[in-house]
Amino acid sequence: MLKRFGPVFLLLIFILTGFSSPGFAEDSEIRIKLIEVAGNRKIDTAMILSKISLKEGDRFSSEQIREDVKTLYRMGYFDRVEVESEGFEGGVALTFRVHEKPFLIDVVYEGNENIDKDKLKEKVPVKTDTFLDMEEISSYVDKIKTVYEADAYYSAEVTPVIQLISEDQAVLTFLIKEGERAYVRRVRMAGNKAFTDKELKKQIETSKYFWLTSWLTESGRYKEETIEADLDRLREHYLNHGYLEVQVAAPKVTLSEDKEWFDIVIPIVEGDQFRIREIRYEGNELFETGRLVNLTKSKEGRSSIAAEFGRIS
Repeated sequence: MLKRFGPVFLLLIFILTGFSSPGFAEDSEIRIKLIEVAGNRKIDTAMILSKISLKEGDRFSSEQIREDVKTLYRMGYFDRVEVESEGFEGGVALTFRVHEKPFLIDVVYEGNENIDKDKLKEKVPVKTDTFLDMEEISSYVDKIKTVYEADAYYSAEVTPVIQLISEDQAVLTFLIKEGERAYVRRVRMAGNKAFTDKELKKQIETSKYFWLTSWLTESGRYKEETIEADLDRLREHYLNHGYLEVQVAAPKVTLSEDKEWFDIVIPIVEGDQFRIREIRYEGNELFETGRLVNLTKSKEGRSSIAAEFGRIS
């Protein structure tokens, strides 16, 4: 008599022909006389057997069978593993019946109007000619969303659809709903006293969206690399005006609930302003000090230290 055990059963029950005693225990003399593998097409039988810890001659153990079933699942090649048992030569014969996952033969993208499939394939290479792996597919979905976010499509939705074209072959389709591109709605500074927001905004590239020009100039776009460069521009502006201890922190970026607008706040700690108290020239043998003073842009009492310090033209 055969009995089939699927993956959803944590407790495996075996009805063994040839053992009529109703109360035999696992630690009795029941031995495994034969272990076979069935159902595999692409995965070599020897490889599967090598993953099974139970061997012919071992004492029968339902607990160890459960562990071996888990091990076969962890191989990543099977979506179903069943164990069959029957009495055999005074012991028990076990058959590990596996069902291999479909082989992924092609990947299709649908709904991607603003990012072409070549770019998606370049940024998110999907392995084909291999077994379907749901964890990998989930990671592909996350990576595709990241590609869209890098292009300001923060509301993009990606749904993977698996289509079986035969018993052991499948096509993976990514259904993409791009949504609207997100733009910058507001940029403001926090902590600035020496300069107004208007003055500081002239120093940076990131700006709020304006319907009349943004479609042409791409202004109003949120780009992390641009923001990083803007922070450096603000630091340089402050340094050039004598604020040598200025701190420009990472911005606080808030995305609206509809994922279409960014509000950006850039925190600034200005610190004290420094001025040039004295300029001295040492080691000048070829040129007189007076000539060097005339050639030096930096002047005593001025605060434009970083921009001019050390420059003689």
